[in-house]
Amino acid sequence: MPVDNITMIICALLLLLAAVTPFVNPFFRKPEEKSGNGCDREGLPPLSVVIYARDNARELKANLPSLLSQAYPPGFEVIVVVDDKTEHETTAVLEQYGMHPNLYKTFLPKSSRYMSRRKLAITIGVKAAKNEWIVLTDAECRPLSDKWLATMARNCSEDINLVIGYSNYSAEAKSYRRFERLRDEMYCMRSAEKGTAWRTAGNNLMFRKSEFMECRGFEGNLKYLRGEYDFIVNKYAKEGGTAVETSPEAWLEEVAPTKKAWKNRHLFYNENRRHLARSCRQTLLYAADMCSMYINAAAIIAAAVYSYVAGNIVVAAAALVALVITVVLRTVIAGRVAERFGAGIGRNSIVFHEAALLLNDIKYGILYRLADKNDFTSHKI
Repeated sequence: MPVDNITMIICALLLLLAAVTPFVNPFFRKPEEKSGNGCDREGLPPLSVVIYARDNARELKANLPSLLSQAYPPGFEVIVVVDDKTEHETTAVLEQYGMHPNLYKTFLPKSSRYMSRRKLAITIGVKAAKNEWIVLTDAECRPLSDKWLATMARNCSEDINLVIGYSNYSAEAKSYRRFERLRDEMYCMRSAEKGTAWRTAGNNLMFRKSEFMECRGFEGNLKYLRGEYDFIVNKYAKEGGTAVETSPEAWLEEVAPTKKAWKNRHLFYNENRRHLARSCRQTLLYAADMCSMYINAAAIIAAAVYSYVAGNIVVAAAALVALVITVVLRTVIAGRVAERFGAGIGRNSIVFHEAALLLNDIKYGILYRLADKNDFTSHKI
């Protein structure tokens, strides 16, 4: 059958969108790959690991052995800042390791008000640290290698003041949650590599004590209850001054989040990003990725509907080919990154996870708008 100009234009646009839009994608702009670890490198600095603990008895019992058994010849200390409002079991777990030479604990006073207790705890831990380089993580995290500290520390140099490492949820977490976390990590790591870091999506961060103290720590954002990692990166990042560590030896694994923790993560992100510098560029980049993905999907659906109504088999065939190209490219691009970072995401689910992103953005956007904004700060009215 003869093909008219309109049919040719529709088919060409469909195939062009299918071939191009999968590359407008954070998984295509992945961070550079690093391998090996820093154990054989001389001149590594001693480190201080700071952890905030509140009602984390189970997590500390599971994760402290991995933290305290790091193979790090220059020496390190693990400082656990315990919230005095915590349950007795948390303190009891720390007492079991009380004789370990690398473990130190201190307490957050009950009387602290009008400020984030998490950020105050981190500040207390940094002040108590004996070393210049601080490694910040959570009680819910455990290193997947005894070379975690050595691999992170290999990035320490005079021109570096921040080191961002990769972390994701454990295999017990839902596949979509690991997928979304991985996607966020790609945005944050890439921005740190190619310019000035904006934030970090994980909880695997190194920074300098001297700079933190000289610039008065969390001053300017202490009232916001969460976002401690984001605010450190956003405040102290310098162009070209942030190292990104992607080697498997530096990965951390976080326990699967509860439904409440997952919800809070999104709500606090919606609040905190309003107070981060350099947000405009990242927001536009995210919007471009999402728009290209859904414009392509909408074009395929519209073409399929048109072909049915007009009885145009050529457009129907083009829509089918465009769909196949889209699914294959997006699956291959994201699947390779998921495999590289051990995210445990089945390739067959990738397209469905991507399709769910918009629904989740809408859902948590609405919940944030309906939330009491005083719930995100320590300044209660």
